[in-house]
Amino acid sequence: SSSSSSSSSSSSSSLSAPPHKKRRRNGRGQEVARTFLMNSHFRNGLRRSLSMDQDVPWRGTTKMKPDKSPPAASAIDKWMHTKWDKVLYFMVGSPQAEDLPEHTQDFLVHSGLMTSRPSDQDRSQEQLKISSKGYEFLLLSIHKQMWRFVQEFITYDNKSEVLGFLFQLGYCKVGQDYPVKGLSASQQDLLQQFVSFGLIYRPYRPDDKGKKKW
Repeated sequence: SSSSSSSSSSSSSSLSAPPHKKRRRNGRGQEVARTFLMNSHFRNGLRRSLSMDQDVPWRGTTKMKPDKSPPAASAIDKWMHTKWDKVLYFMVGSPQAEDLPEHTQDFLVHSGLMTSRPSDQDRSQEQLKISSKGYEFLLLSIHKQMWRFVQEFITYDNKSEVLGFLFQLGYCKVGQDYPVKGLSASQQDLLQQFVSFGLIYRPYRPDDKGKKKW
């Protein structure tokens, strides 16, 4: 209790220090001080993060029990590449392509990587085709491709929710289990999209009746 209080006090004092001042010269060659202030919302969130006494990066949740059979790092990596390849196969219309979730297809169109056009077989039906922007995307390395996807997510209307979620992910450890209940509804939707692209590992697990569940 005392250590937690000490940590919080230390973080608070460091984050509420006098604003940084940088000097510049005006048109007459005189030095003028400029003041920089940290955004209050970001400052409060950073203070809470630094003073947290648990490993879960979002509030209102507790640490989960250790997984009895955690996946190996190689298994997570293979799962991620499999998910990512499914998206790329779908974009180029490969015979190996599988149908993607509707929200994933909507994202590909919204980001301009694919366009909706009349089907060659049935002009009354719409089908998705890769765009010129999509072809340029395919030439990037896999790491640049993933960052491009993340950048596209940030341009969505719920920018603050996306940025908040990305900052929270920055406190997560690879291979560590984290509870989902502490996330907002929009962040859980975002989580599901990240899972579809292989950016977050969340496999299905069979329940007592053998059905798939999260």
